[in-house]
Amino acid sequence: VLGRGKQIHESTAGRVEEIQRMHREDPGALVDYNLEDSRLVLEILAREGLLDLTLERSLLSGMQLDRVGASIASFDLVYLPALREHGFVAPSVDRERKQVPVRGGAVLDSVPGLFRNVALFDFKSLYPSIIRTFQIDPLGHLPRPAPDDDPIVAPNGAAFRREPGILPQLLDELFPRREAAKAAGDKVASQAIKILMNSFYGVLGTSACRFALPALANAITGFGKEILLWSKSRIEGYGHEVLYGDTDSLFVRPATEDAEEAKRIGDELVSKLNRDLSEHIAEKWRVESRLELEFERLYLRLLLPAVRHGSAGARKRYAGLVRAGEGTEVVFTGMEVV
Repeated sequence: VLGRGKQIHESTAGRVEEIQRMHREDPGALVDYNLEDSRLVLEILAREGLLDLTLERSLLSGMQLDRVGASIASFDLVYLPALREHGFVAPSVDRERKQVPVRGGAVLDSVPGLFRNVALFDFKSLYPSIIRTFQIDPLGHLPRPAPDDDPIVAPNGAAFRREPGILPQLLDELFPRREAAKAAGDKVASQAIKILMNSFYGVLGTSACRFALPALANAITGFGKEILLWSKSRIEGYGHEVLYGDTDSLFVRPATEDAEEAKRIGDELVSKLNRDLSEHIAEKWRVESRLELEFERLYLRLLLPAVRHGSAGARKRYAGLVRAGEGTEVVFTGMEVV
């Protein structure tokens, strides 16, 4: 981050002995060593904007500065006042409840190989967008829906009221605030809002949260999996190959060897898929889609490795060549790099 490190590097053999020697023989050098440690910490915090981010998260959730990382407590602070406005009180935390595994997102097997012109498509804030679209909410959850409830039913069978829920409404307020922060170039505020929004899914699957319910968390991942697989099938129906997919991302190889043509096809595909997905969601669940697929980048070359000691495609591991300013650079994900 800073281009310099400790005066005695962590990996140095005999580091502890050297510190003890300085303590005995050269206390001035030990003071310099400790002061540089302190300077490094403060300069890293300043360079990365971490103090500003912590303050922004505190203002956003109401948490104390030293507890902004407590996602469950942050969730309570934003959710409980809204619950009270609806005339309800929350249950106490069930200290005896055991953690139940929550299903993860869909991860497709990759097609191993080295490819040209691969478009990476990402769903923008997938899980928060699913919560907004399908009204997934602790108060809106219907454990035993009546025949006339006409609920929104998730792939895992969980049912939710069609009336706007508390959690979707909170996200409806946060989404435009984040877009405004991004438009204003305020990376700190944008990141703080992103962290809070993304935490909503996680706390619903954590036993320490008073609102934890596997049905809610699995409804979110269930919708995510169904939407990813539907999108993959649709893209293949357009005549393009899907090489890999992971939770909220799809790697698509347009049917062209020309990079500029691949980019144009990628832009068209995103627009077409968003339109078709909105129509599909409206027809199947009778709700307005808040999901948005983005064309994140074009890999001029993409390497999808095989699993070690096998021929099947590896998951969550790839490397690619992308444009960077006037040149190109290689980016790595989930791979050891030399």
